[in-house]
Amino acid sequence: MKRRILVGLVLGMMVFATMTVSAQQNIFVSYNKTGHMNVYATVGWGGGYWLLGAAVSAEFVIGQFSLGPVPFDWGIMASGVMNFLPGFGIGADAMATLHLGLIWNLDFYAGLGLGVGILPFGVGLAQTVGVVYKLSDTLYLQGQEIYNSNGPGVYGVGIVLKL
Repeated sequence: MKRRILVGLVLGMMVFATMTVSAQQNIFVSYNKTGHMNVYATVGWGGGYWLLGAAVSAEFVIGQFSLGPVPFDWGIMASGVMNFLPGFGIGADAMATLHLGLIWNLDFYAGLGLGVGILPFGVGLAQTVGVVYKLSDTLYLQGQEIYNSNGPGVYGVGIVLKL
């Protein structure tokens, strides 16, 4: 848990430093449009005592807003997460998301919401943090951490399709 908090704080400080130092250079860009559907597929380390994890998520972009020169995109995301080896875990999450894009084809995002562990059963906080790199208008590479406090999680890499 301390590692997740530390990673979140470091990413937050990096984003804040970038915003304060370069806000006047117009380095921010939006990679989402209202009504976009983003589909995420991630594989990697399962976290906890699981060795392998996979997640599939669908995000609907609801809108956009700006804080000065900085555009943000926001939406809702539903995720399914599975962990394997030595046992089996499965969970589902629903989160609100926020995106911040930079002109270097990078889009940072974070989500927070409710997660349900099905195997083992439990209800708790769900969160995700990630960065995607634009390859084309519809295909992105990603690094993602998705975590359910009472269920499975994944730290991995994957792809994002923007529909």
